[in-house]
Amino acid sequence: MARCRSLPFVALVIMAVVDGFGASAVFAAELATSPNDAHPNRVPSMTIRSPTNGQIVPFLSPAYFHGTAFDADGVVTQVMYFVNGEPIGTGSGHNWLITWFATNLGPHYLTARATDNKAAFADSAPIRFNVQTFVPQLILLDPDRLQEIIEPLDGAVLRVGSTNRFLASLDVFFPVHSTELLVNGVKANVLHRYTDLIWIPTNLGPHRLQAVMADRSGVRLTSGPVTVDRTARGRTARRRFARGRVA
Repeated sequence: MARCRSLPFVALVIMAVVDGFGASAVFAAELATSPNDAHPNRVPSMTIRSPTNGQIVPFLSPAYFHGTAFDADGVVTQVMYFVNGEPIGTGSGHNWLITWFATNLGPHYLTARATDNKAAFADSAPIRFNVQTFVPQLILLDPDRLQEIIEPLDGAVLRVGSTNRFLASLDVFFPVHSTELLVNGVKANVLHRYTDLIWIPTNLGPHRLQAVMADRSGVRLTSGPVTVDRTARGRTARRRFARGRVA
């Protein structure tokens, strides 16, 4: 008599998730089991720990995604991460860590899929994060003490004919290829042997200054405008010790 063997089957569990921003997503979990199993295989669980919902990720910076995977009756063998539904890699280590480089601006959705040793899998709830740029800050160096800066720059008074050195400061990583100083929208920095932005006022009156940082691909970060006044007299502004990272 021929012997019959019970074949395993897969049950599909479907669930809908709505995040705190009102966005919804549908996820599926496969449950591998067999008619003869006294205890069907349980699907694993996956919780994303970082980033958190609504978190801002700096543009062109590495973002570290990690979560906790758990399987009640087996072992989690793989965790895959997805951004906007596209796979970005497989996590590794105890907390399933992966690094992603933020090259696209705007909102993104992160999900993770945990798979156990019996091929059952489950997806995490989606995490919404936003990739943004950060504008640089224009810093005016004191002409006598280059370790100090003028505060506040907005409203500072610069003497006509004086040599003014500026720095562009940025609090996040950005692959700077060039930095320019704009005066009333026109490039105005003078070529100099130092890395500072150099500007020598030649006429009187208020003018708007901005710093522009650019990478090799043409991405440009522009500081908020500040207004300075040119006068025939000396400058008037408070000083403070320079702090922060400069580029």
